[in-house]
Amino acid sequence: GAPSGGAGGGAAGGGGDYHSRSTTLTIVDLAGSESTALAHGGRADAAGCAVNRGLLALGVCCAALAKGQGHVPFRSHPLTRLLAAPLGGRSVTTVLCCVTDDAAS
Repeated sequence: GAPSGGAGGGAAGGGGDYHSRSTTLTIVDLAGSESTALAHGGRADAAGCAVNRGLLALGVCCAALAKGQGHVPFRSHPLTRLLAAPLGGRSVTTVLCCVTDDAAS
């Protein structure tokens, strides 16, 4: 018998055309820029440096996309490799930023 549900009816609807869509949802928590002067008593540590390197690479990719450059260096960092399809492909991207105006943060 004909499969039930989907677009275009089903067995009960006498339909014939079925279409399916799939999507990917990518959620990334960027954890914020690490200020070594505030967060680590002035000492740089590996985790803070890694966060900053990822954000720097992401900024470079976003700038290249905004300028319409032919080459976007998505392969320069694991974060940008992960975000290559959502940022550079046929997609809808939403950015949610939680920021503070507190100078001490």
